[in-house]
Order: sequence, then C-alpha cells, then structure tokens
Amino acid sequence: YQALGSFAKLARVHTKLLHLLGKKRSITKAVLMCLALGAIFLAILRPQWGRKEQQVMQEGRDLLVLLDISGSMRAQDLKPNRISFAKLKIRTLLQQLTCERVGLILFSGTAFLQCPMTSDQGAFLMFLENVDPEVISSGTTALDQALQKALDTFKQAGERKHKLVLLLTDGEDFSSNLDGVKKQAS
Repeated sequence: YQALGSFAKLARVHTKLLHLLGKKRSITKAVLMCLALGAIFLAILRPQWGRKEQQVMQEGRDLLVLLDISGSMRAQDLKPNRISFAKLKIRTLLQQLTCERVGLILFSGTAFLQCPMTSDQGAFLMFLENVDPEVISSGTTALDQALQKALDTFKQAGERKHKLVLLLTDGEDFSSNLDGVKKQAS
C-alpha cells in the first residue's frame, strides 16, 4: 500500500512537471513562430543598408562589327561558306577581346544596324547567328554605306575614347564615295 501511495505521489509530481514543461514548450513554440514570421517578413522587404548610387564613366572599347552579306559571301571557298566562316571568326574574336560594348552592322548595297551597341554579348551573338544573307542581301557591296553607318552609330553612342571598327568583307566594292567617308572616319 505504501508503494502504491508513493507511486501515486510520483505520478502527481510527474504530471505537474509535464504540465509546466508543456506550458513552457507552447510558449517557446509561440515565440519561435513569431520570430520566424518576423524574419520572413523582413526578408520579403529586402532591406539594403549602406547602398548609394554612383555614376561611373566607362572608358572601355566599343567594337562595331561590319559584316558583308552580299551574294559573293555565299561562295564556298571557305567551309561551309564565307559568311559562316566570318561568323565563326567574330565569335572567336569576342572571346579573346575585352570589349565593353559591341554592335553589328550588316551591309551589301546598303547598310543597316542589326544589333545596336550593347554590353550583352549573348544578345549580340544571337543577332549574329540569325544573319541570313539570302533574305536581306542585294547582291552588291558598298563599303562607303557601311562605314557611314558606323560613323553615325558612333556619333549616337557619345564621347568614348576607344572606338573600333572590324570590317569583314570579301573585298568586292561598288561604292561611290569611299574616299570621302574614309576622310570623315579619320
């Protein structure tokens, strides 16, 4: 009987302890849940300390690629043809150069800006891959039109120190004002 009484006493003490621990546990759970919700709310706000805006003048190179897409660029003396070979060489050059911005002008009888000056070389390469000489070629080549378009593009780009032009053509030229455009460029 005495053992049964001490067992009952022990059970009451055990129940009181569990009750106290259960209260502490539920309070701890509530506090941790509030802290977690507060942290999530703070993360959603995305606080940024010590951030200031600052204007940075970039003085890197601007490279403007002038690519001939005349009918003669479809010749297959280079594998698979001249235009594909030129595209390959442009991609290789971009991997080796550190240009800040690059642009693409396509030309044959006239010239047009295919890709404006951009620092996104992935976008430039996408424009380069989509070059199709059969769709937009006029059959002849006018270098003066391409160089004039390059000069106009550089004027719009603003005053930067290093402006480079890469002219890829097979050498055929039917320009009427090449000497005048060369003087402008120099």
